[in-house]
Amino acid sequence: MNEHKKRHSGERAHVCEVCDKGFHTHGDLRRHRKTHDRVRLRAPHVEGPYICKFCGKEFPKHRNLIGHEMTHTGEKPYKCDICSMQFRFPDGIRSHRRKHTGEEPYKCHVCGKATRTSTALEIHVRTHTGEKPYSCGVCDQAFSRLYRLKEHMRVHTGEKPYPCSVCGKLFARRINRTTHEKTHKGDKPHVCDICGKGFSQAFYVTVHRRIHTGEKPYECSICNKHFTASGTLLKHMNSHAKAKQREAKSAQNG
Repeated sequence: MNEHKKRHSGERAHVCEVCDKGFHTHGDLRRHRKTHDRVRLRAPHVEGPYICKFCGKEFPKHRNLIGHEMTHTGEKPYKCDICSMQFRFPDGIRSHRRKHTGEEPYKCHVCGKATRTSTALEIHVRTHTGEKPYSCGVCDQAFSRLYRLKEHMRVHTGEKPYPCSVCGKLFARRINRTTHEKTHKGDKPHVCDICGKGFSQAFYVTVHRRIHTGEKPYECSICNKHFTASGTLLKHMNSHAKAKQREAKSAQNG
């Protein structure tokens, strides 16, 4: 009877020690624990590397293997009790729950900015330190975040994986595709206060105004040439990279 009352009252006194999820009854908690046990039982008592039984990929840690194999099986045993979103690991659901609670336990020691995860804090701190640990192997340009390096590499490879849903034009970055698709709607609410030209995004007004002001804030680290837009700088940097490759080939042939 007491357990029945708890279900109606909303009380969740039984908390999982692995993922902090709460339950009305001990029986519910016991059944939930089995989802964690399934993961634990897979762990072999042997040293790595650990090999994926589906594709043969190797991992130094068993935890990494388990997470990878779940990409094949689709298994996500950790479910948010608020929005039902599912995760592969307990730390994933813990950080996700902070979206609902608003909790931001990690604080920057420089400016006091708070973040939900330690990874987000680490990335933020780089804005203060200037650290850029991800370097391009072609042109030596460095980035603070891995996804920015991956986007940058498309300048060299020519890869454009994002097609416009209207005209099929290809883009290297998703945000550029999104901006482009707005041009098909004809909506240009952002207007230059100097010449009156309209744009679909405020960012384009900022870049456009540099034609009037002469501002060129993007500098090439190789030849010190300046540009009005970051995209133009990237194309210019690619010309240096190609020249570097030609010199290397010439040296090998010579």
